[in-house]
Amino acid sequence: TGTSATQDTKTINITGSIVVSDHTLGQVNNQFGFQNKADEAMFAFSLVPSSENATVTDIVFTLSGIQGIETGEFSDFKLYRDNNSDRAIDGGDDLIDGSGIMTTNGQHGAITFSSNFLVNGDEDYIVTADTSVIDRDDSLVIKLLTTGITAVGISSAYTSVIIGTPD
Repeated sequence: TGTSATQDTKTINITGSIVVSDHTLGQVNNQFGFQNKADEAMFAFSLVPSSENATVTDIVFTLSGIQGIETGEFSDFKLYRDNNSDRAIDGGDDLIDGSGIMTTNGQHGAITFSSNFLVNGDEDYIVTADTSVIDRDDSLVIKLLTTGITAVGISSAYTSVIIGTPD
């Protein structure tokens, strides 16, 4: 017959998530052919929203194991939505961000894209760059970690949870 003397209220935010995984056709092959190339695919991946669509506000690719690479050997980083999932840049694809920035510090670095884009289905993406004067022993590893993606749910306006990692 009693009434609680205190009340405890909690707010629980329900957020969507984005699953990051391999591109439909898998990862791109080694692109260091020691030739100058334009719009060469460097990395491929897929994003799939869960529970709600989301706007990606930043995407940062981690660089490691940099050997002999200087920022001048790469330029014109672009992020494309690969609408036809063929892992090639062609007329069916959308340019998401044409101003990616590469930074390096010793054997580590990053490629950063800061243009907002909507993720509203199972979609494939490609990162491209122009290469110049790549030497035989030059190398680097590009990764997309869950911590490298910042997104906000369209309905909830809360930060999306990022799950998975492409190979």
